[in-house]
Amino acid sequence: MSGINIVVGPPGAGKGLWLIQVVRDMLLDTNQTIVTNFAVKLAELNIWFQTNYPDTAIDLHERIRFLELDEIKRFYLVRGNGKEIQGVSKEDEKRNVFPDYDPCKQRASVCYILDEADIHFGAREYADHGRSVNFYNKQHRKLSDSVYYCCQSAEQLDKQIRLLAQQTIVLKNLGKQKKGIFALPQVFCWSAYYQVPKQNDRPIASGVFRLKIDHGLQDCFETAAGVGLAGMKADRGEKRNGIALL
Repeated sequence: MSGINIVVGPPGAGKGLWLIQVVRDMLLDTNQTIVTNFAVKLAELNIWFQTNYPDTAIDLHERIRFLELDEIKRFYLVRGNGKEIQGVSKEDEKRNVFPDYDPCKQRASVCYILDEADIHFGAREYADHGRSVNFYNKQHRKLSDSVYYCCQSAEQLDKQIRLLAQQTIVLKNLGKQKKGIFALPQVFCWSAYYQVPKQNDRPIASGVFRLKIDHGLQDCFETAAGVGLAGMKADRGEKRNGIALL
């Protein structure tokens, strides 16, 4: 979805599975460049596209630009591979001088996918990431951009991001829950809300998906490539408690 989206869920809730489906859809259905710190495995994704969409030519190296760690707080300056705009200083921001996006309006739009966004845009770190990110969040629609902030809880994110969000996706893994002595099926549930939901808000849409999605797409990203954990297997294969219902 275009606009600002927040994707939330506890560890193991399926956030990576959701994001890899966003990557697939953006590559297939739009001409947007994906700018991200999400650990997509390009070789596996390339094979997946060749197998499942052999007549669709997608240059992943051109369409996906990975952010370095020191670029994430200023992601909004990166428009693709070799395509960056000039940032401004915090002194400039105090004078209400912000990055110039006018030249970008004639170029392809961007889909930003920011995993573990709370680490970089936390609720208590406004002074650290500055005002330019909020300026961009208010201007992104003029560029037809999409932004996905992914974290465990929306409350961890800067308030300004939460206020500007147009959709929040809440994910749950039923396989981590029990009903009495029974373990619930290994199914992931999603619920979509306008903005950040409050208690007792009803979702505008909901659905389910399973670990094995779309002919092996789940193998096209690193499950635990967060800070300091690259190469680990997260909770894949984790032993479940309780008697399985299915």
